Amino acid sequence: MSNSVRLAPAILLLALSSLTLASIPLPDGPAPPPIDSRENPSPFLLTATSVRGWITGPVAHVEVTQSWENPNQDPVDGLYIFPLPESAAVTDLKLVIGQRVIQGEMKRREEARQAFEAARREGRVAGLLDQERPNIFAQRVANLSPGERIQVVISMDHEVRCEGSQCEYLFPTVVGPRFIPARQNEPGAIDPPVVAPGQRTQQRFTLALDLEAGVPIQALESPSHAISTVKQGRGVQRISLSGGAREILNRDFRLRWQVGGEKPEVAVMAWRDPRRSADPGVFTLILQPPVGPSEEEAAPRELVFVLDCSGSMMGVPLEA
Repeated sequence: MSNSVRLAPAILLLALSSLTLASIPLPDGPAPPPIDSRENPSPFLLTATSVRGWITGPVAHVEVTQSWENPNQDPVDGLYIFPLPESAAVTDLKLVIGQRVIQGEMKRREEARQAFEAARREGRVAGLLDQERPNIFAQRVANLSPGERIQVVISMDHEVRCEGSQCEYLFPTVVGPRFIPARQNEPGAIDPPVVAPGQRTQQRFTLALDLEAGVPIQALESPSHAISTVKQGRGVQRISLSGGAREILNRDFRLRWQVGGEKPEVAVMAWRDPRRSADPGVFTLILQPPVGPSEEEAAPRELVFVLDCSGSMMGVPLEA
């Protein structure tokens, strides 16, 4: 199994012989009627997306598990298009088939695609995670046998956005329709067709986050989903979706919290890789100012700007 670079969730394609179908989860509507999988192969291979995350200070580590199942009577290839935060970097990729775990490898785009196509032609189960745009990724799975269930597990790290005392974590789930220029190659890789009106994919979405801000959390909310929160001790909050497995991928998940209070807060968060206990670790020092300090509390400051006017900076750099 091989992948190109980086990952997150929203669309599915299935290819069988020369047939290509696609789907995007919709909020409501009846499920598609039963079909003969030989005459009309089901395009809905991705059954569930599960997100497990740990937010520690300004950094989020997230594991996304995509569960695939082939309900058809013939082997099929699957393609799933999904978004990711632009600042996210994929750190690990693996394919789980029963008790067997296939570890992903990071390769250059063309080398990874050649390895994937070779494995597909040989009839082997293979996966390819590819970056199509800074925030759009494609997960391909080859030779999924009838009735077979697999899981694709992707790990990633990215920065949590904070402005002042307000922080927000966003997990994108939808790749919406977009304008595609006529010169665009393979537009289906970033803009697949949607399901027919009145149908949905039956795919489900679950999410659980452990939030450790380092300093006391003053307010916590989600403007996008109904959530449940449970204190886990040591200043950790466990956040999950109140809808459970009934949630579908039809909107991005947003979590907001406030860390600033009436007084300044100072915290240190340390970490060491448990697999390399002899190596030095890292720490984050958090200095959180109070919310809305008065003019009397703000100490006067002197700012000095130094401009490099040497020859190497002449022209556009100096103008900027």
